[in-house]
Amino acid sequence: MKQPFNLQSPDGGLLTSIKVGTGSLGSTNRLSLAYSYDSFGNIKTLGEAYNGGGTSNHSFAYDAQNRVTGAFDQTFGWSAAGNLSSKPVPDTSGSSQAYSYAWSQDGANPHGVKWVGVGQGATTNRTVTVRAKGSVSGGVWPTMELWVNGVKRQTWTVNTTSYTDYSVTAPLTAASQIDVRLTNDSGPRDLLVSSLKVDGVAYTPLTSAVMDRGVNGAAFDGVDLRAGGNLYWNGALRFVVGDGVSMGYDENGNLSYKVDSSGAWIYLYDHENRLESVTRNGALQESYLYDDGGQRVKKVSGGTTWYYPFPQVEVQVTGTAAAAELASGAPYTLTVPVTDTQAVVARVYLPHVGTTSSVDAAAVAAGNVYKYYFFNGQRIALRGPGYLHYLHGDHLGSTVLTTYSSNGTRASERGYYAFGSERRADGPHLATDYRFTGQKVGQCLTPPLAESASPARRQCSR
Repeated sequence: MKQPFNLQSPDGGLLTSIKVGTGSLGSTNRLSLAYSYDSFGNIKTLGEAYNGGGTSNHSFAYDAQNRVTGAFDQTFGWSAAGNLSSKPVPDTSGSSQAYSYAWSQDGANPHGVKWVGVGQGATTNRTVTVRAKGSVSGGVWPTMELWVNGVKRQTWTVNTTSYTDYSVTAPLTAASQIDVRLTNDSGPRDLLVSSLKVDGVAYTPLTSAVMDRGVNGAAFDGVDLRAGGNLYWNGALRFVVGDGVSMGYDENGNLSYKVDSSGAWIYLYDHENRLESVTRNGALQESYLYDDGGQRVKKVSGGTTWYYPFPQVEVQVTGTAAAAELASGAPYTLTVPVTDTQAVVARVYLPHVGTTSSVDAAAVAAGNVYKYYFFNGQRIALRGPGYLHYLHGDHLGSTVLTTYSSNGTRASERGYYAFGSERRADGPHLATDYRFTGQKVGQCLTPPLAESASPARRQCSR
């Protein structure tokens, strides 16, 4: 597999093309990328040719400060402080929608994004109903406000101890963000919300909302989050109706929650801003463990546990093994060969079942070992259970192509948008999960779970 990189000039050092092929030098029977630049060195166009004839071309526009304002068919807006203010939502329905961004105004964190919501486009008057009940304290009942796409539409005093419907007609877009803000902080004065309905379609707090404790501006400040449900303090419930998404960030700029049609996601971080856990509707989806150097050494996702003793080796443990570890806690040390000669070994902890020294054979058998091979610091091959694939990267280090070691033919091919979301997939599942810029999927918030954060924003948590 030949992979030439061409520079525009020795002085400018700007990359003009990448060609990948199995034929003579410069062959493009696998992939060809071509770049052009403006006078400031910004990428102006990107052209692709792949799979024996497929092509695509992309253009980029910049403002006076060399910030991208247009990429592909998208247009970006910026505030006077230089913060991103709007970005279009990919949409196939023909309607015009956009992500809108709100930022801290406290001066101490002027570039700390607070939330991202969807609410632009054509509106239709629809009936919004909140089903709630309250309890009185000192003769005062709790109050409830309904906000639609950042605009307050109605305020109610909830003065009944049985669940009652509170309705209002409000203009909604195809993807709307609806907030129910609560005031109930006086002693036993509480307000409970059982559901939100839009034209009869019900959304429940436990499966469709994220809850943030706080009053006024502290509601949805990205701090003190929990899965939707009963809120016994000042705070708010945030719902998303339709195919939109709403995201919030903590004071360090980390994605702290996301609400979309799949549910309410909450992301927690340690004191070093490393992602510790991902929950969906209150249920743990993934958790992560790091060593004292900040490197991720373990990930638990569903019934699968991943161990990362060092960059060259990963061990995947599924089924009985993962369950045994959760039930036991006493580790078993398995020696794993790093090279085919078994000259170097790594010690990986696997489950120790029960209180005896015996090891569950099924648990050990469930482990799969993955070995990566490097050349000059670049990840070039992956050996997994029963296969060896060569890895081919672009100028950013992203894995764009994998080939079979047996005959050099294409196994899988990928293309990425500017912020890391996948825009083209050709061939079966990509063997490696080191993809955009060489980052491991799930460490840059780009699915499995942490990445389902939506292409509106990407960030790395190592």
